[in-house]
Order: sequence, then structure tokens, then C-alpha cells
Amino acid sequence: MSIHIEFQWSEAVYVAAGEIAYKYKMTHSWKKYVGYFFIGLMLIGGLRAVGQQDYTVLYLGTVLSVYWFFAKGFFYRLRLRKSFKKEGISQLKMVFYITKGGININGNMIPWDHITTVILHPNGFLFERPEGYPYLPATAFEKDKDVEYFFNLVERHDIPLVRVQ
Repeated sequence: MSIHIEFQWSEAVYVAAGEIAYKYKMTHSWKKYVGYFFIGLMLIGGLRAVGQQDYTVLYLGTVLSVYWFFAKGFFYRLRLRKSFKKEGISQLKMVFYITKGGININGNMIPWDHITTVILHPNGFLFERPEGYPYLPATAFEKDKDVEYFFNLVERHDIPLVRVQ
């Protein structure tokens, strides 16, 4: 049995894939602690503001936290959109064949043993591999039994599943 999936590669799909990859990389990186440090600066700044009437550290921590948790994501999405337009792959038709031997994407076969992790997100699936992160939107599956078959293949090949939100 194999699953045949077709969908349009659009800017929205590209940005969704990029955001999921970004969230996955950040949750498994030391860089997440930078944000915690900025929150710590805000807390220390709050204590200094109350105790010594010095708001410098509070302002610094607040500005850095707002950038780290909000503005950085906004600028990342802008870069993704710009990158999509630059690549010129708008409205490319993506064809996936999911088989016992691997995943065939537009004629390029990826064996299951080349996929190190399947990243699960409510919007879709990323396949982590050294060469990149192929993306399959969750809405591309037509039947629930296709999703079950996909998960059975992933489980059968002992590929770790990681959930990100």
C-alpha cells in the first residue's frame, strides 16, 4: 500500500513549514535560555525599581524580552516571505508518495532510514534529515486511514516523533 498526496506549495505553506522548523530548533537549542535571561533581567529590574527607584535594568529587560519573544518571530516570518518570493517556486505542485520503502517527493526518494525525526505540529509534519526539513501539511491527507498508515510506517521504522506547538 502507498499513500498518494498532492498539494500546492504556496507562501502560506512555506511560512508554516519555516515556523515549525524554527520552533523545533529553538526548543532543542541553548538559545532558548537567552529568553529566560531577559525575563530574569526584567525581574531583577522590577526589584531594583521598587527598592532603589532605578528603572534602567527593568527597561533593558523589557525591551530585550519584547524583541526576543515577539518582534524576532515577526521579522523571521518577513524573511520567510521574502525568501519564498526570491526562490520563485510559487504554486509548485507537490506530489508525495508514502510507501514502505520511504517517501517520494516530486520524484526524489527519501528512504525511511534517512529521516531522523518526524516533527508533529497541528498544522503538519516536518521530516528532519541532514539535508533539510521536507514538510507535509496535515490537511493534505484525504483519509484518516492514510494518517494511521503513515504513523504505523513511522513507528515500524523506529523514527522518533516529537511534538511542537
